[in-house]
Amino acid sequence: MKNILIIGDSWAIVPCNRYASQSFFHKDLAIKDNNILNWMDFRLLALKHNVNNRSFGGNQNWFQLGIAETHIQSSLKNNFRIDLIIWYHTELCRDLNWDLNINNHHMQMLKNKGLDSTLDYIGEETYNYATMLHELSPSTKWAIIGGHAPLRSKVKNLLNWADFRLDDYRAKILNRRDIPECQTLSLHTAQWDILKDKCGISTETILKELDKKEFILSACSDIYKFYDKVHPSPFSNFMLTDLIIKHFELDISSSV
Repeated sequence: MKNILIIGDSWAIVPCNRYASQSFFHKDLAIKDNNILNWMDFRLLALKHNVNNRSFGGNQNWFQLGIAETHIQSSLKNNFRIDLIIWYHTELCRDLNWDLNINNHHMQMLKNKGLDSTLDYIGEETYNYATMLHELSPSTKWAIIGGHAPLRSKVKNLLNWADFRLDDYRAKILNRRDIPECQTLSLHTAQWDILKDKCGISTETILKELDKKEFILSACSDIYKFYDKVHPSPFSNFMLTDLIIKHFELDISSSV
């Protein structure tokens, strides 16, 4: 039995709404997708592993890694082991410090260096934090998944230590090489206005990011692969679970 910690955003949680509540409270929306019962968490539990999924929708990378740090520190203090961490990386713009009332370095970098350089910097911050956690508990294995947003291409080499890495899960599902890297998928109009009016981000840059978003949304229209045209379907989750089980030999009793 292995102790497995899953951290991430909505890409990492079990979409129970596709099986349970709608069929009871909204019979006209009943779906009852039995494939949900074979989601990663359940397949790992069926293999007798201990699974602790601490993900929630809209979660930032820094908060996800903070959850991992807390669990690792507790494991060191209380003498138990976390064998595997599965991290669903999300978009780096969620890690931006949006506080305009203080002179924070993210806002200053946006003003002085622009969006791309700021995303590279946040990527470095994030991946160095993950590296610190890896060094804190070197016996813990890591599977890092570029989920709602892929790993930041210019700095992803900082995560070369990962035991398993899927840089762009979305592109893997689609079996396409033309999916653009977009770290701004969830930004809303008010946030774009801040970037434009307070940080000097050009309209051209904003339109470029919005074009990438539209391209991605269009590419994910197949509900067999993305059940709500955003999140991976049970079929896609099954594919990823197979990769992780095979890589870490989780279907046999040997060590991770």
